[in-house]
Amino acid sequence: MKQRHRFLAILTVLCLLGTLLPATVLATEGQMPGHLNDCSYCCNHNHTEDCGYAEAVGGQPCGHIHDETCGYAGETAQADCPNGADCTGGEDGHVDHAEAIPGSPCCHTHDEGCGYAAAAEGQDCGHVCGEDEWLCAEGCPVAAADGEAGAASKAAAVDAEAEGSYAALASDAQTRYDTVAAALEHAADTDTLVIYGRVRWGGAAEQEYPGRAVTITGADEGASIVMNGADGRTMNGSGDEPIDESPNVTEFPCAVTFRAISLETSMGINFFYANGYRLEIDSDVTIETNGSICSNETSGSNLLAIGGSWNHTVDSAEMILNAGRYEAVIGGGMGQNVTGSTAVTVGGAATAGDVIGGGYRGDVGGSTQVTVNTAANKVAGGGNQGHVAGDTAVTINGSTSIYSVIGGCWGSGHVGGNTSVVISGEGKVTGGSVYGGCDSDSRALVATDNNQRYSKKANEQVMYPAPRAIAGGECYVGGSTAVTVAGEVAGGVYGGCDYPVRGNTSVTVSGTVGTSPDWYTGVYGSGNHNRYNPGADGSVGGNTYVEITESGRVLRELTNSLGVCGGVVGGGYSGAVKGDTMVVINGVVGNDVLGGTVFGGGARGGDVRGTANVVINRPVANATEQADDWFGFGAYGLGIGRVCGVYGGTFNGIMSGGTNVVINVDMGAAPVYGGSVVGNVDGSTAVTLNDGAGARLVMAGGGLECPMGYREEGTGLVGGGAAVTLKGSATAGTICGYENYETDAGTARSVNGAATVLFDGCTGAVQQIQSMDLVRVANASDTTIDNEGRDNEQLINVADLTIDKGGRLHLLADAHILGNYAGAAAEDKGTLVISAGKTLTADGTVTGQTDISIVDTETDKPAEAQVYVVSGAGSATESGDYHWIDRRTGLAMEWKANEDASSQWWLVKYDEPVTPPDEPGTTTRYTVTVNYLSAEDGSELAESYTIRRSEGSRYDVSAQAAKTIAGFTLDRVEGETEGALKGDVTVNVYYTKDSGTTPGGDPTPPVTEPETPDVNIDDGDVPTADLPELPAQPETTDETVIVEGEVPLGDLPQTGTEAAQADPAVTLGLAALVLSLALAGVTATLFRRKEDAE
Repeated sequence: MKQRHRFLAILTVLCLLGTLLPATVLATEGQMPGHLNDCSYCCNHNHTEDCGYAEAVGGQPCGHIHDETCGYAGETAQADCPNGADCTGGEDGHVDHAEAIPGSPCCHTHDEGCGYAAAAEGQDCGHVCGEDEWLCAEGCPVAAADGEAGAASKAAAVDAEAEGSYAALASDAQTRYDTVAAALEHAADTDTLVIYGRVRWGGAAEQEYPGRAVTITGADEGASIVMNGADGRTMNGSGDEPIDESPNVTEFPCAVTFRAISLETSMGINFFYANGYRLEIDSDVTIETNGSICSNETSGSNLLAIGGSWNHTVDSAEMILNAGRYEAVIGGGMGQNVTGSTAVTVGGAATAGDVIGGGYRGDVGGSTQVTVNTAANKVAGGGNQGHVAGDTAVTINGSTSIYSVIGGCWGSGHVGGNTSVVISGEGKVTGGSVYGGCDSDSRALVATDNNQRYSKKANEQVMYPAPRAIAGGECYVGGSTAVTVAGEVAGGVYGGCDYPVRGNTSVTVSGTVGTSPDWYTGVYGSGNHNRYNPGADGSVGGNTYVEITESGRVLRELTNSLGVCGGVVGGGYSGAVKGDTMVVINGVVGNDVLGGTVFGGGARGGDVRGTANVVINRPVANATEQADDWFGFGAYGLGIGRVCGVYGGTFNGIMSGGTNVVINVDMGAAPVYGGSVVGNVDGSTAVTLNDGAGARLVMAGGGLECPMGYREEGTGLVGGGAAVTLKGSATAGTICGYENYETDAGTARSVNGAATVLFDGCTGAVQQIQSMDLVRVANASDTTIDNEGRDNEQLINVADLTIDKGGRLHLLADAHILGNYAGAAAEDKGTLVISAGKTLTADGTVTGQTDISIVDTETDKPAEAQVYVVSGAGSATESGDYHWIDRRTGLAMEWKANEDASSQWWLVKYDEPVTPPDEPGTTTRYTVTVNYLSAEDGSELAESYTIRRSEGSRYDVSAQAAKTIAGFTLDRVEGETEGALKGDVTVNVYYTKDSGTTPGGDPTPPVTEPETPDVNIDDGDVPTADLPELPAQPETTDETVIVEGEVPLGDLPQTGTEAAQADPAVTLGLAALVLSLALAGVTATLFRRKEDAE
């Protein structure tokens, strides 16, 4: 009985437990309504705020360790003295008693560093699944007959995956968002948005949050964001994929930084609009297409990043793009303006097609800044069909592959301020050139009709602004341009471009220019030839400055299809310069085979209206004969092909102004031209060779014949004068002033004004001077003009010759000038140093005074009847004269009139004694007298010193006026001790008598210079022959005659000095000494005798 009761009790319990199980309503034949047999189902529901679901979050303890910053200190308990012992301390000072010390709490606040996270309880989902929400999760047929089951299966798989995909904010980790846009709406400033799984961006931005800056990052490596327009299914080639009809436009409602996340884009064009907020994409971000298609576009992934907006004006824009592949990066807006400034940086792992700092068909009210550290196609500081009101700055860093760099606007538009382009030391422009100005490339940055590369959806068409027509007069740089190249540029470098620069331009090259054989190369101060708009004006309104530094190199290469290219041009390539140009060469220009070229003006029509200045501190290479096999004739490239050397003017251009070329180095074989080649200079030209400089050929003007072997009529001309100046130790081979050429009217000159050569303090030599109107040797020059000693081949077709201001000209052979010879007034006259037996012939007249120094040679010495100067037109000594005398042979220079109306200066004998009379034709002579007088009574203390000099010559008797006389002290000097003679000069030197001195002493005999004509004989020019015999000296010694120039002018030894009286004190002292010695001797003798006696 008990067992039965026990069984019934157990059965009752089981029944009660069975009632707790959920009841299942089965359909007919065991199938759920609307569902298939043998399938597993799940509710197609994603948790939302309405269902109340919240996942439990486990806490994380704080990892903070107490330190000085948190203020924590532990409590110390009181320590009593044991057993009432004395607490004052023992012998060792130890104290057993201590008072209690209270502690201080920790002030640490939980942060990311300590890792603390509060635990949160979970909340069950309250959603009740409807009949239409149940989906087959597994065991379903792959495809039902009507396709419904297959579609359901695929959708269920995606949504099952999405259950683990959401976005959460660090400021509110409890809330999950199914789109990024929804999360950004609730983000705080400086918040971090973490992406779990695969999350959609979430449509167009309906609201912006200007005060927020949010960082978006992935929870793990698999995290990604599906950007707008990329939410289609992955392509598998079956053609049955759904098409995402949403716009491919992602707009950022606040400042956003992407880090460690993948961004999925569509196969079509994709737009990222920063809307004026700061957009940063870190280098650990991946941006790739997920294969989704939009409107059947399958041309490949294209991405545009825009700093501004497509539908409204923004204040400013900044983008830092270190990841992604961009077809275009636009600092401004798309058809919209930016009122302030923009900044764009493309670097890291990012690459870009075209990058502009301004807007696309929109304006920027401030300035722009573009930095590219990676590969790009074309980079512009300005806009594309848009203006920039302020300045632009473009910097190219790193190993960069760039097609071209433009400081200004692209296509059309202006920059109101200045432009700056910097190619840093590591920067490389490997595919083209660099321009400081605005170019006229009409190619649109973004085109809407290029084989469906851009979306055709109606809701995207509004994002493509209509073409903007900007008149040519609105295209310019309002300020100045500055281009700095420290890296490499494959093509050319230009201070300007296709449109005007209203200010100045500056180009500095410390790197390398012209590294590619496929591009026009060279460095230009002004603009480029206009490739796109022949009517544009690439001029510079101010001045240009071009410098090649010591480390700079401008290569000259034989290009594949353009001929020989490379050179430095102060002007432009078809771009005019309304001011001056300046070219400074401290680096390498050209190479030793193809040579190098420098032009102060422009090329190909580049007019310079001011002065073209060129300074050469490093020689320019000259082409060798080997180069003849390298030149691609018929394809001259920049047109400078065989043209080598330095030109103050232009190549195939115009110089409305003048030129100034300064050479500070030996140019070797490279020629120097003051003018142009295949072009003209309307003004004057000047070439200066400074100390240490040299050139094998110096052309004061231009070159009539192009070095490429042809001549264009009417080119190579100079409208003004042409001057060459040599200073210091400068030397030259040939100096040419002008060339003659034939016209219909007869022979004409290439230089319209005067062609001159000035030796200004020059000590160097010149081999030959051709076709000059004037050769002048002045300002203490000491120069030689000689062509290997060949007669009449050092001065060819030279009109006039002048020697003045202390200049010395050495002629080692016969010389002939077609015009006049001019000396100077006596105080400014120079010296003609001529070899013995050689003659200078002037077809014209002789004026002014000149000293002659005749130099002995191995075969010739001065001899009677030798003619040294001939005046073909005849000259009298009143207008001009030469002075020379030789005391060795008694020869003097004398003027003579010839029967053919000419006149000559030749050597004649003069009569003894050696002091000759004034030779005929000399100027008036004056006497300089120095008197030595007593200051007390004016009596003569010594014989006067006298010299005679020609009128106008200089004298100096300072040494004679400082004469010393024994027994007297110099008191004062009255009269001019030096100067130019205009009459007799008297200098009185007064002395006062020393105490105890007898007047009259016997002073130093006077030095009297004989009266002789002016003589100028250099020590090295006169042979050391015996001096002529002097006349017998008179027996008396009262007068000493010293011929000037033959005896050193030191003081003569004094004679006739009287002995002074003996001093009595000295005499008595000596007598006392002798007496003492005698007494000592006597004493010693007596003492010895005494000892002997004992």
